[in-house]
Amino acid sequence: MVNFNKMLASLKDASKAVRNSIVVYSIINLAIAYLVFAKLNTIATTISENLYFLFVALFCSITILTILAGAFYKLPLSGIKRLVFDLAGLVFSLSLIAPLNDVIKVAVLCTAGPVSLGLYIPRILTLVIDGTKFENRGSVAGLFTFLVFMLVILVSPLVTGVFELALMVFALKILTIFLKDEKILRVYEEEYNPMPINIRAYFLFIWLIFVFVDYFSVVAFAYLVPRTELILLNSATILTGLFSMVIGGVIFDYFGRKKMLLFSYAYLGLIYAFISLSGGGLIRISFVEGIAWGVLTPLFILILWGDICKPKERPIYVGISVILSFSSTLFELFGTSTYIGILEFFPLVSTLLFLATFIILFLPETLPDRVLQKREMEEYLQKAKEIREHYR
Repeated sequence: MVNFNKMLASLKDASKAVRNSIVVYSIINLAIAYLVFAKLNTIATTISENLYFLFVALFCSITILTILAGAFYKLPLSGIKRLVFDLAGLVFSLSLIAPLNDVIKVAVLCTAGPVSLGLYIPRILTLVIDGTKFENRGSVAGLFTFLVFMLVILVSPLVTGVFELALMVFALKILTIFLKDEKILRVYEEEYNPMPINIRAYFLFIWLIFVFVDYFSVVAFAYLVPRTELILLNSATILTGLFSMVIGGVIFDYFGRKKMLLFSYAYLGLIYAFISLSGGGLIRISFVEGIAWGVLTPLFILILWGDICKPKERPIYVGISVILSFSSTLFELFGTSTYIGILEFFPLVSTLLFLATFIILFLPETLPDRVLQKREMEEYLQKAKEIREHYR
């Protein structure tokens, strides 16, 4: 039986965990990264057309390399190295609007940008995981991702062009510089359930499937839904996703990771199967994909790697997951949608989702049985106490 009071208490505890300045620092920097990648096409249009693909390829490639470098090298979150990271963000923001030669501009953007966006991402996200236990990891991760995307959504209407993007990145980076150096969250080194590399690879593979599906759903919306409806449907998807991040995080802690993971892929597979059978006529119901987006994002970026990796291994898998989440930008920029007809897209997506569902059936639950059994026992004892008090 679901104990809503305890679930609310879990959210309250999670809210305390995200008040740490290191967590706030992580939220702001991850929001900047998502904001820049969402506007990368706009940035590229400020450069001459013959350098467009060179800029995009260099920027994305170097960002991937810096994320991987940050994953393998443990960077300090104080002192001169952190300051260099933050100053690189200021240089990047100023170079967006500086009257530079195209070649110089590409060089500066592709140096300062990746350093400021990617180098610290694995480290700061890993610190968020390290400060959690099995019992509250889902709640903290869900609330953390909710705050990241809320910040992105709140500032996005203000970012109408490159100039506004430069001002926003500059302002947010200034804010991170003045955040005080607070004590790093306690690391619960014993709070993990190690699993072999092949299991981790399967988790990464099904995450890539969702990222791929998420991108093509955006393409399908754009092709099949009138622009006036598109805004409403996108808003509904985002709001559904934000709600799911918070609630889904708590559910992960109470019922385990696998059930929610299986549900997310199975229901999406069924939805896209119905859309395929209708010839795209039921495309509007796909806004409920927001539930899966809200549930799977904290799971694949944070929760899983806290569950199954040693603390020293977590930055590597966090970094890879972030890279995969940004890969939808590459699909968009390089026009992958032109290689497949829009109606052929639906059966392909449904097939991929059912493939992921099949794989999940054979993957283990990452939340240990002892944690679930302990929670069930606590609820049983609480119920017994209530019954005893009632008949006293």
